[in-house]
Amino acid sequence: MIIFWIACHYPLLDTAAQDSGVEEVVEDPITRIDPATLPASAMACREPFLVTVNYVVDGDTVFVQTDTGEEKIRLIGVDTPEFGYDGDPDECYAQEAKDFLNQRIGDRQVWLTFDQTCVDTYNRTLAYLHTDIGSHGFVQRQILQRGMAPDFPFSDTPAFNEMFAEDAANAAAAGLGGWSACSWD
Repeated sequence: MIIFWIACHYPLLDTAAQDSGVEEVVEDPITRIDPATLPASAMACREPFLVTVNYVVDGDTVFVQTDTGEEKIRLIGVDTPEFGYDGDPDECYAQEAKDFLNQRIGDRQVWLTFDQTCVDTYNRTLAYLHTDIGSHGFVQRQILQRGMAPDFPFSDTPAFNEMFAEDAANAAAAGLGGWSACSWD
C-alpha cells in the first residue's frame, strides 16, 4: 500500500532527465494558445492575459493570480445562484454551480479576455474566462449551456449578450441543470 502511494505521488522522471539531473518540465497546452484567437470585445478595455485560478468563490466569482498580485474576477454575462449568508439558506443550485466552475478551472491556468468595462461597482475585474479555443473552452458558455445559471446581460459588457441569451434559452428549453431543479424565470 505504501509503495502504491509513493508511486502515485512521486512519479519517476524520464531516465534522460534523471541522468542529467534536470527535471523535465511539461508545458501546459493552454500556454500555447494565441490570445488573439480567443473571443473578446472589439472594444476591450484590456489585452487578454493568462492567470492562475487561486480560489473559486461561487459559480461566477473567482480569485486569480496575476503578475501584479491577486485579482477578484466576476464572470461577465452569467448570474449563478448565491450562497446564503448570516444563516440564510443557499439559493437553489448555488453549490452545483460552484462545483462545476471549480471542476472546470480550479487551480488551473485560464485566459482572461475583456469587454468595454473592466471593473464593476464592487471593484471586481469583469472578464470572460477561457480554458481553450472555441465554445468548449469559453467558460461562461459552458455554465449557461449546462443550465448552471441564467444569463446576465449588461449594456457596458455587450459583446456576447445575444450568444449568452441563446445558450441560456436552449438550456432552459431542455430543462438542464437549475432550469428543472429550481424556479428560475
